[in-house]
Amino acid sequence: MISATHFPLGQHVADHGFSGAGQVSAARDLLCLEPPRVEGVIEGAPLVQAGERARYVAVLLAPRLDGPIWLSRAHPDPARRPSGAEIILELVKGGRRIGNNRN
Repeated sequence: MISATHFPLGQHVADHGFSGAGQVSAARDLLCLEPPRVEGVIEGAPLVQAGERARYVAVLLAPRLDGPIWLSRAHPDPARRPSGAEIILELVKGGRRIGNNRN
């Protein structure tokens, strides 16, 4: 289903193409399956090393993400996915703006 919230992405792509910086770059990166850009991490290098738990690494890397971030909550019960809340807290502590795409 296409809603009115999808039109800015479509209009931006129509006007400027699908690559490059811009207001909708997080959505474009997500659609293109681009890996996250993390300050201090070499492009293409693994973000999680052997023996590390992805959940904890995600919380540690969140403040170092470069550019816009698209967070999506897959499950309505935060107890089942506490790392999402922890990531949001780290981003807010770092002065990032957080948007919500759920009603």
